[in-house]
Amino acid sequence: MIIFFSFLLNGTLKSQVSGYVFDITDNTPIENVNIVVKGTNAGTSTNAKGYFRLNIDNNKAVLIFSHLSFQTDTISLLNATFSKPATIFLMPKMTHLQEAMITSKKIKKDLFWVSDYIFVKKNILVLGNDLYKNVYKLILLRNLNDTITSLYLPSSFKPRGLFIDCMGGYQLIGRDSVFQINIDSMGISFPFSVSIDKFNDAVSDCMFDIKDYLIFKTKTSNEYLQEYYGINKHDNASKIFITSNEKRKAKEASDYISWLIKNNAVGMSDISARIRFEKTIMYPPSYLALSKIDNKIYFFNHASGNIEVYSEDLNLINSIPISYINKKNWIHRIITDKYRNKAYTIFSKNAECQVAEIDLADGQLKNTTRIPFPFPQNIRVNDGYVYFLYHDFRDENKKNTLFGIKIKE
Repeated sequence: MIIFFSFLLNGTLKSQVSGYVFDITDNTPIENVNIVVKGTNAGTSTNAKGYFRLNIDNNKAVLIFSHLSFQTDTISLLNATFSKPATIFLMPKMTHLQEAMITSKKIKKDLFWVSDYIFVKKNILVLGNDLYKNVYKLILLRNLNDTITSLYLPSSFKPRGLFIDCMGGYQLIGRDSVFQINIDSMGISFPFSVSIDKFNDAVSDCMFDIKDYLIFKTKTSNEYLQEYYGINKHDNASKIFITSNEKRKAKEASDYISWLIKNNAVGMSDISARIRFEKTIMYPPSYLALSKIDNKIYFFNHASGNIEVYSEDLNLINSIPISYINKKNWIHRIITDKYRNKAYTIFSKNAECQVAEIDLADGQLKNTTRIPFPFPQNIRVNDGYVYFLYHDFRDENKKNTLFGIKIKE
């Protein structure tokens, strides 16, 4: 850091320090630099012009300058000359994603195309493309109207999406690499990255953790067999606690395919496509879902028509009958709200969707919330709101917009 001193102090016990902070590489002002008086809670940040002003108790204070994209440094006010505002230069920080620039400007919804989003506690992390600058951007929102912080990604970086791993970590998925996302008072950063192959090997089958276990879904080539197991965090012991095997449906599909082949109803060159068709359309495996809700594991076993409830020790403690699977227009989807400890499912008719709460005590449907847009995508629930992406087909930019609606209670 290079500093040209001339701080302005008012000569009283409570002194005032002011100055401007610039990027040493191009002399541009740096917005949102955090300035803290060392050893105290006193602090401030720079505005869009790089300007700051801060009250201090004495002229022996040490100031700490920090920013997501620049190297943190300190300055001592001891023996400084205080006739006018300081001019301070910070050195850019080298990270995995270079050219990063942080800002706190609100989203220009008419110029922003949302590609993905996840929940960071009660906040929303949005990934999208700034159509005006033609670069991708991460935006952390407190509800949909208050921008906490944001980060432009390099123009050459084309992300695929966002991901929350089984340990609750946030990941930015690229074409060849996965970047861990760190969010703190300093903003958004990327501590390290791994290749996408290593990432998939490590966490792709891990679903969540609960008390002493990491919960996994077994890899299998049998579409009709789904198995879940836990790995003990202390001794690495494995425990299978759920097995769903739709043997009858598998046999029906196999028998019908054999009949087609025997009667020359399908040629050998088309057999693979026909097998996929029969297993996907004519004899589809039941939709199953596993979720952690309020320190319990809920297995939505739509094959048997029950919600099975498991303890933190992976023991079955309850089985609740469900009937919503027999309702017309049911979409095979379970959504959970981790903050309200609730579960929801979706119904769709004529391109319109409704989100219905599932009573986890008796399996019945409770309140229903209508989404007033056709063909909503990426429907999720968090802290009592249902969020979704909507694409207005009349929009010439063909952009997705993120919306949120309060759920009826």
